[in-house]
Amino acid sequence: MSQFPPIAQMLWMLLLVGTGGCAVVNMNDEREQCLELLKREMHQNSGWVRVHAADALLDHQQTAVVAAAFAQDAELGTGEYRVGAWRAMARAASTESARKEFAERIRNVMLDTAAADRLQAVESLCKLNAANPADHAAIQEWLRSANDAVAPYPCWYLVLSSSGGLREAAEERLARLMDSPDALARVRSAYAIARLKQVSPATLARLQQRFEVEQPDSIARIYLIIALMHHTSDPVVISQLREVLLRYAVQGKPGEQLAAATALGELGCKDDRNVLRSLLDQPEADARIGAADGLLYLLP
Repeated sequence: MSQFPPIAQMLWMLLLVGTGGCAVVNMNDEREQCLELLKREMHQNSGWVRVHAADALLDHQQTAVVAAAFAQDAELGTGEYRVGAWRAMARAASTESARKEFAERIRNVMLDTAAADRLQAVESLCKLNAANPADHAAIQEWLRSANDAVAPYPCWYLVLSSSGGLREAAEERLARLMDSPDALARVRSAYAIARLKQVSPATLARLQQRFEVEQPDSIARIYLIIALMHHTSDPVVISQLREVLLRYAVQGKPGEQLAAATALGELGCKDDRNVLRSLLDQPEADARIGAADGLLYLLP
């Protein structure tokens, strides 16, 4: 028998329900605050930082606000971040035909051997999962003269647009670039591998080996961590990687904070919400964007 009289039980239940309701409301308020932060960053910043904020909003289905913000930039079609504007518009497109139109603009840049933003174009097409097998000859020609720092993104494109043995060969070439002496090649190859839906056991083994020998101060280390986090199924390894990502989120450079905070959100551990909340007022825009993006994954 309960120790409380009936009226007290009723009041107690109302208190519990009320408290739970407040928690939901507060979480919903927090979600809106994160979205508003990202909108401010998108409107107040320029260049690729602005695109980062748009990407974060699109991660959470905020298509209309992004489309409105980038419509003018997309039509101008100029500037060093035009590919980013077109990518944002492709992701925000309300119809498949509009999405294809913006993807085709990016593709034309990728196929232009004289374009200064050709590398950004091939990266963006990979992010949009818009790789076209018809481009294999052009990509292979590009790779004949590409150095290690450039090669990862064209290789990524080949992986996404190939099947069977051709895909295996493209993935193997991409994975080998993780062992390049060029740190930027290691950054980009790990970044690309992290975004593949699945990788071969050989690629995973190479990724694990590379992570073990990568120096703590290397610019590639965080991207190797994120790639390994996405592809390993070992809960012990995932737990260890999470602890390292938490340190990057709090102490890293702005780009590292952006990557780490977003990855922590995707990992889905709600215990990390307070760490991400603490980053929302960081002085650097990318740190704030990553914190809001990651936190939105962990809120109802």
